[in-house]
Amino acid sequence: MSKITRRDAIKLVAGAVVVAAPFTAAAAPDGFLEGTFYVRCKNGHDDKVEDITRNHDCKTCGEKSVDGGTAIVVCPDGHGGPENRVEGVTRQHQCQTRLPNGGICGKQCRR
Repeated sequence: MSKITRRDAIKLVAGAVVVAAPFTAAAAPDGFLEGTFYVRCKNGHDDKVEDITRNHDCKTCGEKSVDGGTAIVVCPDGHGGPENRVEGVTRQHQCQTRLPNGGICGKQCRR
């Protein structure tokens, strides 16, 4: 029976981590929007998306509105700019648009 030394065990574990690291990064899933949101394309058109949405093309112009879960969501007051960009898994979002009085809108963008 052969013995594995502590040094051999560390080499084995380190080698496995180096080999597995590229595969775990590549296998990471995209994000998505979960629920009902209005999303805005770069041309300013708003579309309603529902359920789980990873990707969505604008129904008006065909531009990408949701790309791998990244999107500009629109609040009930119509605010939808770069401050309301979401990424990853999004189940809710409070509007971050600055108001003239110095605060933020703060309304829930999920409908």
